[in-house]
Amino acid sequence: GSVLESKCRQDGARCVTYRKSRLKLVNAVRAIISAVRSHGIRILHAHDSSALNACLFALRFLPRGTRLVLSRKRNNPIGRSMLSRRKYGSPRIAKVICVSDSVQRVFDDVVDPARLVTIYDSVDVDGLVARGRPDTLRREFDIPPGTRVVGNLAGYTDQKDLPTFLRAARAMVERAPPGMALRFFLVGDGPQRAALQALAVELGIATQVTLTGYRKDAVDLLAGFDLLMMSSVTEGLPLTVYEAFAMRVPVVSTDAGGISEVVRDGHSGFVAPLGDADALADHALQVLGDGVLADRLREEAFAVVSQGHTPDVFRDHYLRLYHALLRDD
Repeated sequence: GSVLESKCRQDGARCVTYRKSRLKLVNAVRAIISAVRSHGIRILHAHDSSALNACLFALRFLPRGTRLVLSRKRNNPIGRSMLSRRKYGSPRIAKVICVSDSVQRVFDDVVDPARLVTIYDSVDVDGLVARGRPDTLRREFDIPPGTRVVGNLAGYTDQKDLPTFLRAARAMVERAPPGMALRFFLVGDGPQRAALQALAVELGIATQVTLTGYRKDAVDLLAGFDLLMMSSVTEGLPLTVYEAFAMRVPVVSTDAGGISEVVRDGHSGFVAPLGDADALADHALQVLGDGVLADRLREEAFAVVSQGHTPDVFRDHYLRLYHALLRDD
């Protein structure tokens, strides 16, 4: 009954489901064991902590040669409890696949470095290019021609540190050269919505800031930005960066997680220290005020994503990893 199941059915992909109830873990373990035995599966791939729990339990009832890999997308620390360290350090995990080198570092002293590998995420670059730059944002919100739009796609949570985004927005309004009109958009939703609206009022920029709420067309809104400005304090390496690169939207971000591994400061974007609203504002105004610089950033960023973060590259990295695991069996 999940969204993922419906997508699998729609795409004609083979899938096995389980009932999410009070016996969720037991049901998941049974489904994994049944699928492995029925289809001769040799590699299990877990994508979060709950899935890892289920796979580790299931392995007790599966052939010894069944290999387990774990994906890790966030750079939040591994719990210091003995239970967490034993789970993530389990010798049954053949490889831990990280979305950035920064994520790898959370496993220091927990996982043997030989079992860690970075495989960067990808986006459909060709598909994003084919969408062009729809003017959805400017039409819907009646933005006057010439107004510079700065935005972020993010949940309204502590991780995204959106108060720093708003403080950077105020600094930009105060420092912008004469004649530069600015609008700011936070595309997303979350528990901090009311607090962010109140902070925008307190900072005196409420009329220039729009909190859109959840949007299914978030990528189309991103295409209408003149600048993507990210203020996160923790990240793995968000897909929004790659999407902006593919749509030639310049990126200014805090140095959260693995962002600086692709947003190369002064080349494919600019990076500021965590929580530094002034640095974000200065970089943002630098990009918005210099068309030649903005064009260079766009082209270098597009080269990064089109050469190293396409679905074909992503697929080939995983195929090589899977084949290597089977050869080592």
